[in-house]
Amino acid sequence: MRPEGVRYSSYLTKGAPVKQTILLVLAALLAACQPAEPPLPTLANLSDLQTQAAAVQPTDAPTETLTPTETPRGLVLPPTFTPTAPPPTETPPSTRAPATPTPNTFEVSGTLYYVVNGRQFIAHDLASDAPRVLREFEPGVFIRDLTLSPDSALIAFVAQITPLLSEIFVMDLTGNYLQQVSCLRFGFAQRPAWRDSDTLTWFAAPSEGAAGNIFQASVTGSGACPEGNNQQPLVRLELPTFYGMVWEGDTLYYVRTDALLTFDPVTQLTSTVVPHTGYGPNRFPIVSSQGDIAFIVDRVLTGGQIAANANVYTAPGPDGRRRVFPTLFPPFIERLVWSNSGALLLGIGRDQINLRDSATGDVRLIADRLVNPAAAFSPDDAFIAYTAPSASGAPQWVIHELASGRRRILLNAPLGLYSDPLWLNSDEFTLQG
Repeated sequence: MRPEGVRYSSYLTKGAPVKQTILLVLAALLAACQPAEPPLPTLANLSDLQTQAAAVQPTDAPTETLTPTETPRGLVLPPTFTPTAPPPTETPPSTRAPATPTPNTFEVSGTLYYVVNGRQFIAHDLASDAPRVLREFEPGVFIRDLTLSPDSALIAFVAQITPLLSEIFVMDLTGNYLQQVSCLRFGFAQRPAWRDSDTLTWFAAPSEGAAGNIFQASVTGSGACPEGNNQQPLVRLELPTFYGMVWEGDTLYYVRTDALLTFDPVTQLTSTVVPHTGYGPNRFPIVSSQGDIAFIVDRVLTGGQIAANANVYTAPGPDGRRRVFPTLFPPFIERLVWSNSGALLLGIGRDQINLRDSATGDVRLIADRLVNPAAAFSPDDAFIAYTAPSASGAPQWVIHELASGRRRILLNAPLGLYSDPLWLNSDEFTLQG
């Protein structure tokens, strides 16, 4: 059963007072004509949070405490609202990227989910090259750090509601259901990670650059946050910089003071598993389906230059021990992505993507022109999707077939900057719809 949701309202506090009065009267008349049956829970009204935050946030966010606030208990909707039309089934032609010749045409299936300009949540059917705008967030709200739950039912993300208010939300793969999970009312949050399909952990601080901690809360009961979903600090870091975390089973792996550590929620004990290299922080750990943990680390190149690369902290071997070995990607890695099988690892740098085969250790170049260091594997690991510049320099989605090297351009993607790609089977989208 899904946790409680909230109804969507498109009411925005804009315009002159007379216009607002007229809109309220019209909306009240519309509401009186509606049937008694309540609508299904849909998107939260983030504009209300923006208004609330502007009223209660001080000019300088406090940094002396990280104690969660007792309020608000949930989202507060305005007294009346006017429903909006459903999103279009395809992006209007006026917002599509310029057509670019397709180097190769081949069949590809599934749905590519991504974010455009930090505000539009898109589901792009790859077989027909047809994007759909599932949800467009209110002006001034930007979403990032999307991560899929283990049961593929929900996506967690950070919503930057105002410059001084950042919270954790979840939504389903239709974009219709959305629920606020955190209620810290802090100015900075990042990198939510699923402990299980109902429990989230994330890093939060009163403001960006202030000392922060790792927090935990359940999706269930989040409408009555913080008591209803047991929001609380999980790991007290009291550090201004955080380099990511990931759950592997019941153990949390995270980076603190540049080393990779583990945290056991039962014993509350922390252990260092990969010490600091001495050249820069270990950071952004990710776990494969096989239990291998990859993370970025700085190394010294010939001539003394320091550049980012990657290490893999292996799953336990027959002797029960984990081992660390370098991946030997080209330098300046910014992001790592495991394949669904755990056999392949992408190292994404400033201007190129390289692929490593875990079985052979071979590394090969996939692309050398990028717009954003983000990519996603297809469900069968036969393809990857990434963004590259078109002939005009505008970002475009590229589907790359790993076996042949052929590339296909998505011609109908909405124009903008793309981020947070997620590639799922189409039937997963249908089941969620």
